[in-house]
Amino acid sequence: MSSNRFTICFILALLVQLVLAKYCQWPFVYICILPAMILCMPTIRPTWWTMAVAFLAGFAVDALADGPLGLNAVALVPVAALQKTIIRFAIDADIVDRHYNLSFRSNGYIRLSIALALAYAVFFIIYIIVDSAGVRNFGFNLTKLLSSTLVSLIFGMTTIAVLCPYQRK
Repeated sequence: MSSNRFTICFILALLVQLVLAKYCQWPFVYICILPAMILCMPTIRPTWWTMAVAFLAGFAVDALADGPLGLNAVALVPVAALQKTIIRFAIDADIVDRHYNLSFRSNGYIRLSIALALAYAVFFIIYIIVDSAGVRNFGFNLTKLLSSTLVSLIFGMTTIAVLCPYQRK
């Protein structure tokens, strides 16, 4: 994929996330496409680069969407740190070793769904722990984790389809 195309699509997806964070807020559901965006980043980039982009993207969403400053950033950086591990575990080690990009056609819907669910689980567990800081009960936090993950999976799969078009292995 062209680097320019990915960068433009990434910035547009970041703008979509800003709109979602600003205007689509409910107590039990937080819609987020940031983990999907980080999972789509090229595996040829070093992990520190992916973590830096994740921090900047999360911080931009926090600052521009009037959320708690640093909350998305602190939850997204571990997703970026585990990006290659999640891809190796859920999809295939060859993708990371040979620096292939993700796509539905070459990796399959089930494998990408599992990888995305793992990325969302890491993100939302950290997000909810930091956001609630022990104030909310376990039932509320579990409900928010499950509902946010399920709803965000739908948006995340669409994000992967936009950011990672078909490419041959």
